[in-house]
Amino acid sequence: MPFIELTGQEFLRLRKLASKAPDYMVMFRAEWCGYCKEALPKFKEAASESSILFVSVEQEEIKAIEQDKNFQKDFEIIGYPTMYFISGRKAPIKYSGERTKQAFLTYVQQ
Repeated sequence: MPFIELTGQEFLRLRKLASKAPDYMVMFRAEWCGYCKEALPKFKEAASESSILFVSVEQEEIKAIEQDKNFQKDFEIIGYPTMYFISGRKAPIKYSGERTKQAFLTYVQQ
């Protein structure tokens, strides 16, 4: 599946699709974050080898939607990068594994 960079509003629309949207992995990241800069290429590589959609939302876009009640309920972003796996209407699952292509692929295939 592809890797897609979304705006905050596009991410909220994807969330509203819930059961109609494919399973996907999202990375909330900041442009200035060294860990994000290191993880993003691996995240993109995993997307190119996976049947799961991989999505990224940048910090400035998150600021535009962080007051949304559903966003606040479903996502806790304390630091960057913060990643979640989302499947249909189920609650998002926070990813806390390694930030490697293989770790991302293994996680989404479970």
